[in-house]
Amino acid sequence: MAVTPLDAFPSELSTPADRLRPHDFYAEMHDSAPIRYDDTRGCWDVFGFDAVRTVASDPDRFSSRVDANPDHVGPDERSLLADSMLHADPPRHDALRSVVDHLFTREAVAPLRPTIEETAHGLLDEVAIEATDATVDLVGEYAFPLTVRTIAEVLGVPESDRERFLEWTRFAMTGSYSVDDPGARRDSLLDYFEEFPGERTAANGSEDGFAAAVAAAEGLSGRATEPYF
Repeated sequence: MAVTPLDAFPSELSTPADRLRPHDFYAEMHDSAPIRYDDTRGCWDVFGFDAVRTVASDPDRFSSRVDANPDHVGPDERSLLADSMLHADPPRHDALRSVVDHLFTREAVAPLRPTIEETAHGLLDEVAIEATDATVDLVGEYAFPLTVRTIAEVLGVPESDRERFLEWTRFAMTGSYSVDDPGARRDSLLDYFEEFPGERTAANGSEDGFAAAVAAAEGLSGRATEPYF
């Protein structure tokens, strides 16, 4: 699988140390080359608030759709992200976002605070127990699982499926490079979430929550569940 612009860092940020402290690079680009073409990665880089706002607010010229590229060749297999909200332009992007926007307001997520705090404390306890020296992978052992478990809570993923959800998330981020069977893993993830909204709504009998909102959007732009994940 070829590395795409979204998967690659500029050469100036090729090392972990550079990526942890990118401020000098960003400042230099902001002053000297707010818009540049990166031959190595085959994409344009945009720096600076005004330039980024222009690109982000003009989908006619700067589309988010993967098939907007004249050189785009559609995948032979199912895609995790091609139909997602991340790669949609208005009005489809706005329609998809409107389905779940109300679930992420301050009022809607406030009840999750005790659960998030409990999860955070539990992960810190695990890190303290498992750490063999003074070095801890804070992202891998704490920040990543905390984020994924919180998202699973918002989605209503059953506790029995949480570990699978964690592994699927790791795969969605890096799987094509790190596993021998990316196609099978991708299909299992998509199969799960294509059935997920209807199954969760039927299981809890509720008209509230993420799964119910997605299930209620059946038929939106031709599909309902797949674009959301």
